[in-house]
Amino acid sequence: MREMHQASRNAAATLPTPESTDDAFREVTEELTALRDLYEEAPLAYVKEDLQSRFISANRAAQRILGLKPEEVVGTVGLSLVPKRPDAQRTAREQFAIQVRGAETRGVVVELQRKDDGKPVWIEIWAKPEPGGKYTRTMFLDVTDRVLMEQEKARLAAENIYLQEEINRFTTSRRSSAKARPCWTRWKK
Repeated sequence: MREMHQASRNAAATLPTPESTDDAFREVTEELTALRDLYEEAPLAYVKEDLQSRFISANRAAQRILGLKPEEVVGTVGLSLVPKRPDAQRTAREQFAIQVRGAETRGVVVELQRKDDGKPVWIEIWAKPEPGGKYTRTMFLDVTDRVLMEQEKARLAAENIYLQEEINRFTTSRRSSAKARPCWTRWKK
């Protein structure tokens, strides 16, 4: 009997007291608040979306990049931000289909249109479905400046080729016209 009494005292000693429960609850709450703050204030954009591309949440960086107000986040369909051009639609749908199938996406560049002003924005995406497969977790960077610089570089390279061809045509035509003139007109002052 004495052993049972001692066992019950030991069991009672291990039960949480109201004070220790309050402390544990406060500690967990503080940790959750800190994690929420890290998520909201992160310089990288984070979006959580369901398998129909509806946003569940988006941090401030994502809202800024996509031109969303905080009250517009929940329910926004991510694929609705894709320009109506076939190439942009195809790239975005292919990328999202990979996520829906449960695979991870890394470094894919997708063109979107900001919701507030319709301006183009290019993002580089890293996405991973959650283990249960009910939603995806997407991180992205705004690479608009990089894409626009690459486009400008390509335009300047094409213009350079055109100008080189024009110079070659001009010098070739001058040489052929110089050959066609009589020799005494070339030396005339």
